Amino acid sequence: MIRLVVDTNIILSALIKSRKIKNIILKKDNIVKLYTPAYAYFEILSHYNKILKHTTLSENDIWFILTEILPRHIRVCGEYLYYNKLKEAFQIAKQFDEKDTPFIALSLKLDAPIWTGDKNMIIHSLRTGKYIALGTQAVEDLLKGKSIEEIKENLKKRYLTK
Repeated sequence: MIRLVVDTNIILSALIKSRKIKNIILKKDNIVKLYTPAYAYFEILSHYNKILKHTTLSENDIWFILTEILPRHIRVCGEYLYYNKLKEAFQIAKQFDEKDTPFIALSLKLDAPIWTGDKNMIIHSLRTGKYIALGTQAVEDLLKGKSIEEIKENLKKRYLTK
């Protein structure tokens, strides 16, 4: 089984445009277990007007997806679950974006990679090795059976050797 912590930007991408991301999230097998901190919903709501502007979905469809569909596929985790990792996560996140603290804390607690579209989060994970952050292509590679070590090497070539 593969466990992944889903960053808000991945959920937003699924709502706005990305069929590839939707397909991974809605996958029917039991290979992938997805988690996100409840904080992700706060971020989604703060971008609500942007979602409406950039999607072909109706407002009712968006609410149905957020309240009915996504919770069936992504477990929303309260802060109580990863509270003991918040201080460590903050020390990591403050080096690039403090708002990523809940995602890193949940990742540390679950010992699971973060699935993100945030290049800075990926680069920081590669440089420090304190957590693992993967883009969508890397998640697809993981689902195809590539090892996390091979995926990290590919990410290092892509992001760190320029």
